[in-house]
Amino acid sequence: MTTSVRKVPAAATTETVPGGTADGVWGGGAPRDRYRYRYRGRYRGRYRARPRYRSSRTAPRVLLAAGVVLLLAGLVSACAKETHAIEDERRAFSLEHLDTDEPLVIEAHNSRVELLTDPALDGEVAVARWFRAEKVQGRTGISWSMTGDGRLELKAVCKGIITTCDARHVVTVPEGIAVRATSSNGSLEAAGFTDGLELSTSNGALTVTGCSGPLTLESDNGTITAEGVDSATVRASSRNGGIALSLSGAPAVVETDSVNGDTVIEVPGEARYDVRAHARNGDEQVSVERGGEEHVITAESTNGGITVRPRP
Repeated sequence: MTTSVRKVPAAATTETVPGGTADGVWGGGAPRDRYRYRYRGRYRGRYRARPRYRSSRTAPRVLLAAGVVLLLAGLVSACAKETHAIEDERRAFSLEHLDTDEPLVIEAHNSRVELLTDPALDGEVAVARWFRAEKVQGRTGISWSMTGDGRLELKAVCKGIITTCDARHVVTVPEGIAVRATSSNGSLEAAGFTDGLELSTSNGALTVTGCSGPLTLESDNGTITAEGVDSATVRASSRNGGIALSLSGAPAVVETDSVNGDTVIEVPGEARYDVRAHARNGDEQVSVERGGEEHVITAESTNGGITVRPRP
């Protein structure tokens, strides 16, 4: 007679995890057991519970950032600001190399320039300048010179860690001299000229007041404004800026071309005008009396409206 014997699995034993307490508990809770278990009829090794850690990376990063901030603050405080200041400094430049029929050429960089005329001047151009720059590190400076071919150069330099940079020039020329002036990174203004003006700016506004000579105005990234102008011929071209012309006398020719800006032309209302306005992506509004050939206004615009109206 065969006797069947049933095997009873041994009871699970308790194993103390290294680093735990005497009863095998890690920071409280149940002890970790070592046991075998049956999975699909086969034994699969043993499972051992281990403590889980969560490392913190935030704290070192915060400490590193704080250290960098303190270091930069120390460097800035160690490098005190240096100030470069000039107030109303004046100088005269001879025009002996300028031909009678040639315009005075002015090139300005990083400065606001104002052009004036004075009948008392003879054979020279007077320049006054103002400059203020504050730096932590780098180079600042201002210069003026007349080249051998009669070109007046006005420059301001601010490079490095700069907190303040402001330059201004006032140029006064004798009457009867035409001017061709360019300005980069600064505005350009002219007032009271009876001779021709050719003015252009890059990254700066262009303003003309009370002039009566022929005008050629051009601006890139800046507005063009003419007020109280009695010029027979006015030509204005602007990119990324509007054009506003207010003419006190009826002009013979007005030509404007603008991109990404509105055009407003105001002329005396008692005259009749041949107006040719064409706006792409903009409105056209013409309210002056039309007809005749003595006064011709041609205005073109892309991405901006055109208005031609009587001067109030």
